Amino acid sequence: MSRYKLLAHWLRPTSLAVSLLLASVCSAQTSVLIDFGNDDSYRGLSATGADTNGNYWTSVWSGLFYSDVVNTTNTPTRIDVGYDATSPNGGTDSYNGPAGPTSELTLNTDVIFTEVDAEALGSLGGSNEAAFDYYVSSRFQVQQLDPKKIYEFRLFGSHRYNDVGPVPDDVTRYTIYSNDAYTNVVATADLEIGTVDGHNQDMVAVLTDIQGPTTANNTFYLGFDGANGGFGYLNAMEIREIGDAPIPTEIIVSDFNNRPLGGTFDSWSSATITPGADALRVEATGSGGGFGVQQLPNASLTNTIELDVTIDSGTSTGVVALLEDADGTQYRYRFLDLAVGDHLLSFPLTPIDQTIGNNMSDIAVPGTVAGLDLTDITAFQIHVESAMDDSYDISFNNFRLYQATAVTGDYNGDGVVNLADYTVWRNNLGGDAETAFAAGTRDPSETGPISTADFTYWKSRFGSNSAAVAGLSSASVPEPAAIWLMAGVACLLAKVGPAAAKPRLR
Repeated sequence: MSRYKLLAHWLRPTSLAVSLLLASVCSAQTSVLIDFGNDDSYRGLSATGADTNGNYWTSVWSGLFYSDVVNTTNTPTRIDVGYDATSPNGGTDSYNGPAGPTSELTLNTDVIFTEVDAEALGSLGGSNEAAFDYYVSSRFQVQQLDPKKIYEFRLFGSHRYNDVGPVPDDVTRYTIYSNDAYTNVVATADLEIGTVDGHNQDMVAVLTDIQGPTTANNTFYLGFDGANGGFGYLNAMEIREIGDAPIPTEIIVSDFNNRPLGGTFDSWSSATITPGADALRVEATGSGGGFGVQQLPNASLTNTIELDVTIDSGTSTGVVALLEDADGTQYRYRFLDLAVGDHLLSFPLTPIDQTIGNNMSDIAVPGTVAGLDLTDITAFQIHVESAMDDSYDISFNNFRLYQATAVTGDYNGDGVVNLADYTVWRNNLGGDAETAFAAGTRDPSETGPISTADFTYWKSRFGSNSAAVAGLSSASVPEPAAIWLMAGVACLLAKVGPAAAKPRLR
């Protein structure tokens, strides 16, 4: 058996949520292809027109924000992509990438020397221009993803001569975060992007089973760097929709049905407010309060509220949701700086000291009893935050209160049993399950401190997003000591071509 076939056999897919997989030919799933580096970037080229697979790309660089990027059929989507101002390096280049040494004056001829295994890379291998150039150790945002969808991110990085510089680093680590401080990890994976004088031609990092974010503008924050402290590289990325998120049970659905405003909102005294069958539209200047809903039944910590909002105009417009109980205690969830467009705002009824993505939950008015009494909610209100002299036009389309169904084995309560739950188990081994695990997620037969039995149960449920038993064999998930090895570096040895020109960092 050849080295290629042997390693490909070893890497046969497992049910790990974060893994490195041998890329296969892209199926007919909805996806967006991003080329990092374009005609405006240093030694970069744009991917234009349909590639050899018939797919279309969006080529990006750090100088612009890209709204409504196209999918592979060249149809605009709601997804936006842009670089973060906090990127530590953000440089772009093509030198010592898949085409070897390149020159700013000969890019159109240099690109023909791009050497990748197009079949192995699948949808990421159809464009030489996309594989040709790369970004170095950067941060960027992907906005307007759908919280009701499950996504897969496939990332291709390639660069040779990584043995030079103060920190030699052949491995790039790609990480998705839920916050703009780049501290809350959603998923991460490593990829060997090159060797001393060879470059990655046929492997991608895959981060899969990721539910769309519920942060402001439905944003994920992506960062990449060298796994060992050196530079990291990213040439191309695919964002693929792979399914629907679990649907919770609805308790309340309201489309506002011509309801009048509740309460007194003096700052909206001059606003134009239009209650309608499908939305409550507010045209105003400055900040103001909004719609009130009385007596949310059966509210509990397992509830989630969703609010559909359309911003037709306004700058730095924010939406605030406020809950109040019978003794006057209020919780406030803030979604700030919403861009023009549609937004799905989602927040669980969590304690006040937690942060919901970028949306701070805090106490507005302390009550006579500490904490919000979720069994006695007297009002749910929505407000608009804006500058005092800013005019805006906003429609509240509907809100929903969901009773989430606990998924056993899902120790962090995010709706799916994945590696994040292993982290909860590992960090709380020997501790109290009632405080460490999300309610209803432990094996009902287990009592006492968190133990290895909880790991065994998590392993048997891996990949599940419902209360039903996942039915996975115990061989599907490795033992604890092997978890991070499997999520680490695993790639084919790249073919080593003729020596390139004098080594260069990027």
